[in-house]
Amino acid sequence: MKDITVQEFINTYNKKESDQEKQDYIESMVKIEYMPINTKMTLAEKIVENAYWKDVEKKDIVSVSSPVRHVLHVYTIINNYTYIHMDNKTMAEDYDYLNRDGLVVELIKAIGNDVKEFTAIEEMTAQDFMTNHYGTQAFIQNQVTRLNDVLKQVGTSLAPVFAEAMKDISKEDIIKLVKAISSK
Repeated sequence: MKDITVQEFINTYNKKESDQEKQDYIESMVKIEYMPINTKMTLAEKIVENAYWKDVEKKDIVSVSSPVRHVLHVYTIINNYTYIHMDNKTMAEDYDYLNRDGLVVELIKAIGNDVKEFTAIEEMTAQDFMTNHYGTQAFIQNQVTRLNDVLKQVGTSLAPVFAEAMKDISKEDIIKLVKAISSK
């Protein structure tokens, strides 16, 4: 079966007359019932990155958006486990179309238990992200890394200047300078 749009899915679903026909149609939309663990981890990382970074390219300011994370979670499940394609340009509208009639819940039920593992991995990824990027230790580590980068740049650009300035200083004067600095 080829992928269909959310609107195509809903139109066909609404044409079904009985609850059983509707349920059978929902179940027929399940493409896979198990996703490999590496795929789950990669997709969970993408969800968290897009929901937690203010600027995904810079990765310097954490700005958590839990509603965005939820919609991305549903988007990822629907697009990877079913034949239904949610468009990333109309993701919120597609989410609303599916959720309005409770179809998100029904589709997730039809997929089965693997969604629970995917959700758990996404939650672990989110917790790891916060530990690695938002806690006090992460803040300090980030600042030390930034300072180190600045000092490397300054040191690299000033090294030729120091070398030129020190070429006329005697060895004894350099030793005195080093001793004076290290005694402080």
